[in-house]
Amino acid sequence: MRKEFLQHALAYSILIGGLAAIIFGFMVVWPNRIAERYLIMILAAFYFMWGVIAHVKTEHLTWKVVFEYLVVSLLAAVLLSVVTF
Repeated sequence: MRKEFLQHALAYSILIGGLAAIIFGFMVVWPNRIAERYLIMILAAFYFMWGVIAHVKTEHLTWKVVFEYLVVSLLAAVLLSVVTF
């Protein structure tokens, strides 16, 4: 696991930085439900695109991987939307 992380440190740094920025943005716009929904959509799109790009760069992209990232992104978006409703 450590070797895998070190090989792809830049990709994981981008993921962690993007998620941190979205979480910070969520705290900034907290009472505004419409802005929260936009951030949830941005989060889902960011995670999906990050996963696809990361797998393209490692040449491990398959339709199964794309579908998996799509489903997880949509599930996270739906759950966050329900929780923040």
